[in-house]
Amino acid sequence: MLDEPLFGTPLALVPYEMAALCAELHVLLDAELEAAGTDYGRHVWDDGSALVNEVIDRMHSVAACAEPELDLGSYMAHHGLDVMYPIVADRLGLPLPDSEDRHMRDYFPHMALLHQIVTLADQLEADLILPNHKYYAHQIALLYSLFVQAGMKGSRFKKRIEGMFDEIKDVTEGQDVPQLSDELKETIRDMAYDVRDAISRFPSKLTRRLSPMRKFITQHPVGAF
Repeated sequence: MLDEPLFGTPLALVPYEMAALCAELHVLLDAELEAAGTDYGRHVWDDGSALVNEVIDRMHSVAACAEPELDLGSYMAHHGLDVMYPIVADRLGLPLPDSEDRHMRDYFPHMALLHQIVTLADQLEADLILPNHKYYAHQIALLYSLFVQAGMKGSRFKKRIEGMFDEIKDVTEGQDVPQLSDELKETIRDMAYDVRDAISRFPSKLTRRLSPMRKFITQHPVGAF
C-alpha cells in the first residue's frame, strides 16, 4: 500500500489516508519507545527502520499531493494531527503540542478493550448451549473486570453481574456437571445483547478516549474537500 501512487485516491479521502499513516507510524514509534524504556520528548530518535522511513516518505507524498502549499509539519498542524499523534510529531521534529488530553495514545488499547468486552459477551451467550457451565463464574468475573478497566465502575452491567454472580458461583461450584437455570441463561442473553447495543452506540462515557478520532472525522467529512 505504501508504494501505491496517490493517483486515483479521491481528494476527500486524503486526510483519512494521512491519519492512517500517522496511526501506523505511531505504533512503530511507540514500540521503539517501549524497547528503549523512554518516552517521546526525551527520546533521541535514530535514523529509524526501513519501514518507519517508508511511512514517513509516504506521508510527505500525501501532504504534497493534497495541499502543495504546506509542508508535512504544517499539514499535520493544520488538520490537528500533531495533537492527535504527538509521538509522530516528535519524530518529525515538530513542536510538541501543549494539549495532553486529546492525543491518540490511549485510542488503540481502549479500542482493544471494547473489542474484548464485546467478544467475551458473545462468548458467554454462545456457551449457554454447552452441557457444562463449569467455568461460567470465571468468565463472568473476567467480564466484570473488563467493565472496571473501561471506566464502567457504576454501570448497569456491573450491577447486573453483581446481582447474579453469587448464584452462578453456587451452581458452578456445587454440581459435578453444572448447568445454569433457564432464568440465568435469559438474564445473560439479555445482558450480552445490551452490551453489544451499548458499545455500538458509542456513548461518550464509554468512548471518551476515542474522541480525538471522532472529532477528526467530523471535521473532515467525505465530500468536504
